[in-house]
Amino acid sequence: MQLFQVTLDTERFFAEVPLARVLEHVELVMSPAARAVFDSKRGCLVVGAHLGNWEVGLTALVAAGLHPVYGVAKPPRNRSLSRVLQASRERHGVRILSRKGSMAAAPAVLKAGGVIGMILDQRTSGRALLAPFFGRL
Repeated sequence: MQLFQVTLDTERFFAEVPLARVLEHVELVMSPAARAVFDSKRGCLVVGAHLGNWEVGLTALVAAGLHPVYGVAKPPRNRSLSRVLQASRERHGVRILSRKGSMAAAPAVLKAGGVIGMILDQRTSGRALLAPFFGRL
């Protein structure tokens, strides 16, 4: 149900906010070092907490002039929802790497100057490495 709600919220946001105005609604804060990496057009990995709408967050990177932008995500099991979600992402300049096998594709994306966005709650299918984040594993 959560994914369905996020998809509806995302579509509603993009129905009212064109790509050119996304940064008016998202605060994209970068350190000078991060800005230097982005400006260099070298590939980079952006990792963030799963706060807010990550679909809009990835699109904010596109709106900031970064491209290509990839997100790492597990495809929804519902094929109809998956197609709608993928079409929306592509309309806004975001491509998706399937969570399964994404790290095999990552070097080529980064070498080509792409940006890969990940959220911290991605769990591996194998042995997980738990790390502290704000005092919690």
